[in-house]
Amino acid sequence: MATYVADAVAMNRRLIGAEPARVAGVFDRARRGLDSLLATPVQLAEVADTFTRRDEIAGTTPSLTGREAVRTLLDGPVDSTPVDRAVLLRLDRLFDYYSIHDAVLVAAHETLDADGIVTNDREIETFDGDAAVWS
Repeated sequence: MATYVADAVAMNRRLIGAEPARVAGVFDRARRGLDSLLATPVQLAEVADTFTRRDEIAGTTPSLTGREAVRTLLDGPVDSTPVDRAVLLRLDRLFDYYSIHDAVLVAAHETLDADGIVTNDREIETFDGDAAVWS
């Protein structure tokens, strides 16, 4: 069983059905219980914020509320993983490379020894490229 950590963009795109095939495969395998797909509260809060503000996602205005979007993810393929002590203790060295939300995502990936990060984020691809799962 592979373990992945999802960023908000991946979850947003999944919710509107605009994710690339490789990302759809990760979500589908997690939904079937074959792999594990995790998100931190930071990334889930980003999803809620995007849907609450009705920000455009890949050319589409979302129809779900922020609460509905997060509930759909958590009732489906995504499990929430805590930002615990181990994650927090890794953050200081990551702030040289990443924004706060990306640093939390990368720290969770490292702490959980996850197989990949489901993201199209260029900074993560640049500094941790082997971990990025997108196309």
